Amino acid sequence: MSVEERLQRLEHREAIKELRYDYGRYIDQQRFDEFVDLFTADATCTYEGVGTFEGHDGLRELADDYIGPSFVYSCHLFHHPSIELDGDTGTGTWLLEALMAYDDGRMEWRQGRYEDTYRLVDGEWKFSSITLNSEAQGYDEYELVDHEAYGEIPRIK
Repeated sequence: MSVEERLQRLEHREAIKELRYDYGRYIDQQRFDEFVDLFTADATCTYEGVGTFEGHDGLRELADDYIGPSFVYSCHLFHHPSIELDGDTGTGTWLLEALMAYDDGRMEWRQGRYEDTYRLVDGEWKFSSITLNSEAQGYDEYELVDHEAYGEIPRIK
């Protein structure tokens, strides 16, 4: 493999990492138009225990009907990526740790594993499928903290 090919491979891997990080950031900040744009038009997104959502319309439904009304606060952290590329497609596995506070006063902590497929569309990597399988989770009550040392804490809602 030439130096140019190796460099391009590294650039593609970094772009896929940014795609995954944007996914979490857009959910956490409820930037749903940008969230939907991370996916191919024919993408599928499966969350264990929630359902499967297909295409941009299905992803919009997921965002508007499940994520938006439920989360008062969320923080998605991704790590230990395993990314394989094959031309204009790829696969990836990521570990997830997430903290979500719901509008009913519950807090959920979750660990899981994302299994992704990717497709290069017009020079940009997008998700063609996502499957989230939860491996551990717990619930408790929460209280969002405002503390002078932190300054003003932005709220989603």
